[in-house]
Amino acid sequence: MQQGSKTYTYRAADKQDIPRLLEIINNQAIHDRTKIVILPKLFRESALQSSIEKKWLFVALSDKAIVGYKKLFIITDPQEKQ
Repeated sequence: MQQGSKTYTYRAADKQDIPRLLEIINNQAIHDRTKIVILPKLFRESALQSSIEKKWLFVALSDKAIVGYKKLFIITDPQEKQ
């Protein structure tokens, strides 16, 4: 996808992305905590690992650098829905 002069690509996140994702959360997303849920620091890394293992987390890249992320999933397990 191209927006303005930048080109963005998207892919499923992997474990190697965790340090950059934590950096984004700790330095950028934390400022939007009134708009989005930001977990306490103690739980962020394990939550990212879990989302990656479940294939729920996707990253946006510009020039091969992660510039954003999105958690996207469909709950099919009734127990998980509860």
